[in-house]
Amino acid sequence: MWGYKRFFKRSALETSDYLKDDCLLVNCTVGVVQSHTEGPKIYTIPVPPSNMAQHIGQLLTSGKRTDITFEVDGEMFPAHKVVLSARSPVFRAQLFGPMKDKNMKCIKIEDMEAPVFKQSCLSLLTELLEYVAKSGSFFRGYTKLCKGLAVILLLVHLVVQLFPSAVTYLALIPARTIPFAWNLITAGYVEQTIPGVFVSIVGLLLFGKLLEPLWGSKELSKFIFIVNFSTSACVFITAIVLYYITQQEIYLYTPLSGFYGVLSGLLVGIKQLLPDQELNLFVLKIKAKWIPSLVALISIIASFFVKDLMSYLPVLLFGIYMSWIYLRYFQKRLETGLKGDPSEEFSFSSFFPEFLRPILDPIASIFHRLLCGRSERSDARGQTLDTSPLPGSDSIEANRRRERGQRALEQRLAEKLAAVRSSEGTSLDAPDRV
Repeated sequence: MWGYKRFFKRSALETSDYLKDDCLLVNCTVGVVQSHTEGPKIYTIPVPPSNMAQHIGQLLTSGKRTDITFEVDGEMFPAHKVVLSARSPVFRAQLFGPMKDKNMKCIKIEDMEAPVFKQSCLSLLTELLEYVAKSGSFFRGYTKLCKGLAVILLLVHLVVQLFPSAVTYLALIPARTIPFAWNLITAGYVEQTIPGVFVSIVGLLLFGKLLEPLWGSKELSKFIFIVNFSTSACVFITAIVLYYITQQEIYLYTPLSGFYGVLSGLLVGIKQLLPDQELNLFVLKIKAKWIPSLVALISIIASFFVKDLMSYLPVLLFGIYMSWIYLRYFQKRLETGLKGDPSEEFSFSSFFPEFLRPILDPIASIFHRLLCGRSERSDARGQTLDTSPLPGSDSIEANRRRERGQRALEQRLAEKLAAVRSSEGTSLDAPDRV
């Protein structure tokens, strides 16, 4: 037996019975292994240090693929909206939030020196790259909220497959919704087909990965709940109305379910935040702002040829409309403290081609008055005593929003200016101390 407890001291060995005639006899037992298992070989591959900062810095200085320009002290600085808004909530509100302007291509910043602004942009870029280095990659790791919802979708699908009678209690059946009111919530998470649950999980993970970093987990979960519930409520009301019009019981007893209402709502959220982002769809390049409209158009056309798609159509269309209502009038912006998105790029007519907008804008104004009512007081909307809006009041309110964002932007850049000047002062004083 090996081990330090079996060791002998020299003095003890010399006086022991093991040593005879100054000779020590050692017996060794050797074991031979007839078979063995070989573990996996670990090869160390040298990983070069990341040079992402250098490449993105070159992209910024080269001016390639830029989509916004800042004018500072007579000097022009091209930049990328997504890079700036990913790190700065002020830039996010200015470029993608309620304060954005439809024709915003150039932002003029006054009372600031050009080198200071350049250093501020590089500082934001450096902080963003540090975050990327810590998190691993832009394209890896989905959010916990979306993964949790994906697990729920999968488990509910398995329950429905193992126990088909569960559809009666979980899906939306208009004739049974009054006693089973929870159907208005659970129906959105019931996918009865394998392709349906696959599309829902993949769409949730991809769209949630884009929206949750900008909205936050709390706002995204709130958005999903509201869109899901309001979509189910609208589908329920529509089915009741169709039954009374046609007297066909199929509208009362057909199980309606699916996550497509929430998925279409997430597409509307992407339209709001990244309207000009080009997406590659096979051989076509289309901007994100047209994706919800394209999905609705394809679904309407396909429903005429595939009867099974007809049950998904109301869920999808109401999902688009209810998510637009919430984002347009009720979602609170953390960076501005304002509710909704009154920009022209997110109006109801923006879902349709240009030639239809003069017809749709008067119709949309009716819904605007129904949803807003008289809550828009004269000090905010420039109304006269007879509640008619003054000419140009919309532009006045938009200018006020932009002024608030400009003040917030100037405050942040002033902090950057103070930090840069203090660092410059420290570097200039260093030779004197030496």
